[in-house]
Amino acid sequence: MWMMLEKRIEERIKQMEAAGSSWIPSIHVDEILRDEVPAQVVEQVKVAGVIKIRGVMAREKALEVNQGMMGDLRHYLKVDPDKPESYEAIYNEENPKAFTFGGVQEMYYTRGQFEARQDEKMHKVRVWLNHLWSYREKSTRKLLFLPDVETTYIDRWRHRLPGYDKQTGMKEHIDNGAMCRWADPAWQEVYKEIMQGRLEDYDAWDVGKRTETSGSFFRSFQGWLALSPQGPNDGTLEVIPLVTEAIAYVLLRPFQEDVPVHQFCGVSDTGGGDTIEITSRWHALLLKAKVPVGAVDAGDT
Repeated sequence: MWMMLEKRIEERIKQMEAAGSSWIPSIHVDEILRDEVPAQVVEQVKVAGVIKIRGVMAREKALEVNQGMMGDLRHYLKVDPDKPESYEAIYNEENPKAFTFGGVQEMYYTRGQFEARQDEKMHKVRVWLNHLWSYREKSTRKLLFLPDVETTYIDRWRHRLPGYDKQTGMKEHIDNGAMCRWADPAWQEVYKEIMQGRLEDYDAWDVGKRTETSGSFFRSFQGWLALSPQGPNDGTLEVIPLVTEAIAYVLLRPFQEDVPVHQFCGVSDTGGGDTIEITSRWHALLLKAKVPVGAVDAGDT
């Protein structure tokens, strides 16, 4: 199984290289609103696990929201995005993450964030994405979650200052569950086919027992709205767009001969936390598939 998986990932990487930027599908929001998303786009989303959707928020509105949040930075954190030296006041040498997580990024309830979360087109995009899942129980056809009902998830605003070399970025990671992905009976049911060596039978888009896991709630997607133009090497998002192969590799990696029996690769030594780090020590092959999402404009998600 492991050798087969490694070979499959290597083949996927070749396919990604051949496809270039088209590996991550890109559509305009109007295709969703008119119910005209091509079937091949949906098929590729289910391979990659990632999609770019252009024009979700009007470009001018997104830029306006961005400027408003710059004003919030000046007012609440007393820093000036036009003056990099002003950031020294919130940078902590002993805890560099404080700049990313404890400083600029820890903004949740600004006016701009509420406007983005409550945007009508954004709501329709999220509902469309929910419908990519198989959300009914296989035997009873019972709804496992309500795809047309959206609960707002409160997350941070990511602001990176151009040219400021002390800010830290996020390490490669999987959110929403660490040790529990092996230990939780519900997660065990979700990943049963992988752990039994039946990767071809695993459906990454079947909700199954995901709504019963130890996580506090089921997140169908993690979304990210650009408020300014950005692209590769600009500090934008990077992903490993192989949704089935990536999780199979992470789950099976601890059981290979080069891994100590106590080590669950990417999980903290205490087994706590809710993220799995993807590292060059344990996941080198997987990291070869890491790519930037590509160029996005203000208002794209």
